[in-house]
Amino acid sequence: MRWSRFRRRRRSGLWSSHSPIVEQYEALQEAAERQHAVAAALASVRAEGLEPGVEDLALFAEVAARRLSTDELRERVLSRYRR
Repeated sequence: MRWSRFRRRRRSGLWSSHSPIVEQYEALQEAAERQHAVAAALASVRAEGLEPGVEDLALFAEVAARRLSTDELRERVLSRYRR
């Protein structure tokens, strides 16, 4: 594609910030960032010589899948120790 055609398409809104292509890219990027954050958190725990339990790993998977916020994760884990 020639540059001039690309510029015309860009101006016409094909590549605007509200296009489905951009929204899909941003969603994929956000998912990758969440998965990276979860992997980093688990690596940090393991670097301390600890291994998360099955329940904890399931909660982290929920965070990575965006079905659970980090605040909800924290509350669920801490609630076990408040009993």
